[in-house]
Amino acid sequence: MPLTIFKNFKYLVFAQVISQAFGFFTVVYIARILGASGFGVIVFAQTLSSYFFILTDLGTTKYGMREVARTNVDTINYTINIITIRIVLTIISFTLIVCCALIIDREYVVKMVIILFGLTLFANMIFVDWVFKGLEQMQYVAVASVIERASYFVLIMALVNKDTNILLIPIIYLAGNILASVYLLYVLGNKYNYEKLPNAKTDVMKQILCMSLPLALSSLMVRVNNNVDTLFLGIMKNDEVVGYYNAAYKIILVIFLVGGYYVTAIFPVASRMFHNSIRDLENLLSNSVRVLLSLGIPMAFGGIILGQQIITTVYGSKYLSSVVPLQVLCIYIPISFITMVYADSLIACDMQKQYAVGMTISAIVNILTNVILIPPFGMIGAALATITSEIVLFIYSFYNLSKLVKVGFVKQSVVPTVCSIIMCIALMYIHCNIISMIAIGVIVYMCSMVIFKGVSVNEIVVIKDMILDRN
Repeated sequence: MPLTIFKNFKYLVFAQVISQAFGFFTVVYIARILGASGFGVIVFAQTLSSYFFILTDLGTTKYGMREVARTNVDTINYTINIITIRIVLTIISFTLIVCCALIIDREYVVKMVIILFGLTLFANMIFVDWVFKGLEQMQYVAVASVIERASYFVLIMALVNKDTNILLIPIIYLAGNILASVYLLYVLGNKYNYEKLPNAKTDVMKQILCMSLPLALSSLMVRVNNNVDTLFLGIMKNDEVVGYYNAAYKIILVIFLVGGYYVTAIFPVASRMFHNSIRDLENLLSNSVRVLLSLGIPMAFGGIILGQQIITTVYGSKYLSSVVPLQVLCIYIPISFITMVYADSLIACDMQKQYAVGMTISAIVNILTNVILIPPFGMIGAALATITSEIVLFIYSFYNLSKLVKVGFVKQSVVPTVCSIIMCIALMYIHCNIISMIAIGVIVYMCSMVIFKGVSVNEIVVIKDMILDRN
């Protein structure tokens, strides 16, 4: 793994350990205070309002990140033009979300929570994390993430102490987003003189929109794949079911972001390698698949074995209905990890149209399987629909990327699978608290990986030196 990629990944993972800890404890606290039904209202409102965030972006930030990564001389021009586009789109989006909230057949409190979450659109329109991702300066993205989640956690803990405080939650969420956005704008202002900013140009904005629209469709399809199950559960079942399902899904999401931030870290490098050296790109992606499978497979096995202890430890015994959905969703972890490598590499290789098609196919499969499986199977059906759509996206992305580079996955998955089985056998004979069991599982897995040469001692030393910034 190149040192730059590892450092960027390290910044993001370090930030995620902190910010996701804040975020996760906040979610757990909210779930415990509001109960499954109230928690379901928050998640449903957040999920519905999140679709309007796509309209404020239209793929401009993904496109901007890619272009900044390739030539950072036009960074400030891209920033000004993209923010101008997003301001106009945000006004349109917020108007639409208010109309949607007023029309939807839900209780008054749900309507208000949706509208209040919609206000976050205005903070999001000036959130310039994509600039720093393109410049490979992930430390600023990391700090912004911590600011957002830490402030959210502190304010929730201070102000929300009963289920009647439900309307405070989206307001506090907005405050955290504003703080993170202002921080990144401040850092950007220190790099570029705000007194000499160029004007936005209509022809440039038209070009950006034209190039980013396929990415916008992809973002919509990503959103569908990530949370359409929550929408259908909210429509076909009730808020309580949404709460139980998302209690499990939030745990998976924390793990999922590790893979997501790794792929974000390699994206700028992969974009350059596509133009400079296909062989180097192939090596990068092959190593990435190996790394993510080595992380994702034991997480899946461990989650299945320890599912009940995890749920009861985190949410309490009243959330036991979340155990089976969690165990099923664990299968999603390694599949999603390597799918991200193949799918995002399509964008890095200028195949955004193929990426959009793949995401669309996957989203259609997700919608259809949710419609078919949720009525008879409820939460389990939603989980199976998520896994099915991800497998479809994986097959499509693998097939299309294979036309450019050869990146396998079967061989890389054998040793992690064997070592994960050994880990599970060990855990079946151990009875102690969840923290100790996870620690024992990690130790058994890592020792097995060394014995079966899934990772070499030399690689461990190199990784240790990278963590300590030793060259």
